[in-house]
Amino acid sequence: MVKLREYRIPMPMTVEEYKLAQVYMTAKTTRMESQNEQGAGVEILRNEACDHPKFGKGTYTLKMYSIHAKLPGWLKMIITEDKARLREESYNCYPYIQTTLTLDMFKKFKVTIESQHLKFIDEDNAHNLSGKDLKDREVEYLEIAGGRPKMDSPDGEDPAKFRSSKTGRGPLKKNWSKNIRPVMCCYKLVRASFDYFGLRRKVEDFVLDYERDLFLSSHRSIFVWMDEWYGLSPQQIRQIEDTEFRVTNAAATLRNSSSGTPGESGGASGEGASAAKQNGHAAHARGAGG
Repeated sequence: MVKLREYRIPMPMTVEEYKLAQVYMTAKTTRMESQNEQGAGVEILRNEACDHPKFGKGTYTLKMYSIHAKLPGWLKMIITEDKARLREESYNCYPYIQTTLTLDMFKKFKVTIESQHLKFIDEDNAHNLSGKDLKDREVEYLEIAGGRPKMDSPDGEDPAKFRSSKTGRGPLKKNWSKNIRPVMCCYKLVRASFDYFGLRRKVEDFVLDYERDLFLSSHRSIFVWMDEWYGLSPQQIRQIEDTEFRVTNAAATLRNSSSGTPGESGGASGEGASAAKQNGHAAHARGAGG
């Protein structure tokens, strides 16, 4: 049985501002993760224009993560380091983003994350679900000004204390989304499936809890980094994205060469990357966009 959970994340910005903010945050956090020795190794293999059959033109991104360091002990006993390679495919057709996660070692493991970004914070069926899916769906609101998530940096700024010098937004107090404008909401629908007897529920619950913390941490960063991205043009954001992706892949190459891990052919360069620059942005690797 597929576990179905929808996370709703109110944000103190417009839908248009969020489009640029999530690209900036994606590029920055992907680079930071790649340079962190304790982080997940990240390799960006493709970043190119696409035409989604349902949601139109956007950007297709393919990334590979070496995730062994991020796994709990009981999963490390099952997944060896050389097999802990998470494949992420994303279609960023903003305001819709679809991300799929798979592991070659487990053919019956799949996580799909669908994100909608709307100016309403109380839309009950943002993903146009069927009656059955609505019945099976769990809904949870995530408050970026609440408690610090486990994966958040201990020295990171707190949205409950941060004030943007450029916009005057913040600090975010209790029930801020009812009183502050502008406001929008990210609706993230997660479908998790691990169809293996004995471990299914434990793995699916782990994935859903991990995604929850990831969404919360990444959206806290989007807000407290507001003065870094606010006011930048789409062209400036793309230049930052290109630079950060080059640094990310350079770090991945260095990590692979020192560990003896083979990389994959491809990369976010050449004609595919040029087309992506003209038609959109990459979805967040493991955070806001997906």
